[in-house]
Amino acid sequence: LTHEKDGVSTYDWRPDEKALAYVSTLEPKNEKAIEHHEDAFDVTGEAWTEQSPFDQQTLSEVDVTGGKPRSNIGKLTSLSGGITYSANGRFIFVTATKPGTDQSLGQNVVDRIDRLDGHVTQLANATSSAEPLRSPDGKYIAHMSTNPAFDPANQITVRDASGEHVLWKT
Repeated sequence: LTHEKDGVSTYDWRPDEKALAYVSTLEPKNEKAIEHHEDAFDVTGEAWTEQSPFDQQTLSEVDVTGGKPRSNIGKLTSLSGGITYSANGRFIFVTATKPGTDQSLGQNVVDRIDRLDGHVTQLANATSSAEPLRSPDGKYIAHMSTNPAFDPANQITVRDASGEHVLWKT
């Protein structure tokens, strides 16, 4: 179904089983420069131990009948964890690197992406293991998030199927 140069890192079947969403690596804009060993990158205080720039990730969707994938849904380029569809297939929940931060910091968010218009709604600060999960009956979405009262601690957050309303936190 896909022909990604570096493969697919994670995927989820849409509940109607007519398509799947997946995460893959974006082609670097300076690929020719990299081939000529001109792959320098900015080293910041957060990334002083890094040996190369982070690969940018993108979210795509492809029909099970094949064809060209719909790429860069929600214009996200910093996905860092799992993905899952809402029960009705309209939304895709993802774990992404917090905008304006470096992946090495491990600062993540859980986002909800509307497949129809690409609108991204940030739902919560999260851990890197915040992989959102849909309940078997499709009524709930659960994920790990950081506890604002005690930052090093994590908590489980359960939301309604749309992701808009928090129903329970540990």
